[in-house]
Amino acid sequence: MKLSNIDPSQPGAWGLLIRHAERHSIAGHGFGLDVELTDAGRAAARVLGADLSAMPWNPVRVSPLLRCRQTAVELWVGCGRSTAEAEGSVISDPLLAAAYVDDPEAVQRSFAATRPEDVILAHLRGETIDGLRSIAEGSELLLAGLLPHLEPSTLTIFVTHDALVLPLQCHYGSRKPSAEDWVGYLEGSVLYAEGETVTIDDVSVPLPAFPEGR
Repeated sequence: MKLSNIDPSQPGAWGLLIRHAERHSIAGHGFGLDVELTDAGRAAARVLGADLSAMPWNPVRVSPLLRCRQTAVELWVGCGRSTAEAEGSVISDPLLAAAYVDDPEAVQRSFAATRPEDVILAHLRGETIDGLRSIAEGSELLLAGLLPHLEPSTLTIFVTHDALVLPLQCHYGSRKPSAEDWVGYLEGSVLYAEGETVTIDDVSVPLPAFPEGR
């Protein structure tokens, strides 16, 4: 992710899909629905918000999990908003938690049986995971859900999880599945859309093959 690629002078629309900031540990193999950010994670999100403050933002869209909403609030605070103002500029979007999920109960069983990182890595390698869509189908669904929220000459930030950032990068980019090359906190991809042209991290990608909300 190269933030220097975001150029406010360009007429198109910019998006930033990132993993949430550093969180506390998750007990067991669950999803950690209510796990909060660490103090270091909050501080890092504010720094990133300040770094991106030169460009107008649209409301930040987030996975419904607490750590993603907290990340968005800290991004806004870093951009110069009060906490109260920030809270009102965050939109919960279920797609940012479940774009690759076809059967939530089956996915929960898959994640409960082993480490989440192992499930994600197997998914990235193309293995069939009970309850998950294929990388191709999930990536097209995710991109189709992101693009309508991009607006010309502004930035839309999407805060999500490693389980969504990694497959999108592997499908549309050159990232290879690897336990040694995991997406870090507050890392992700830069999107740009102008007319019929869409790029992810400077790589031109085809428009999604099916409409939003399939």
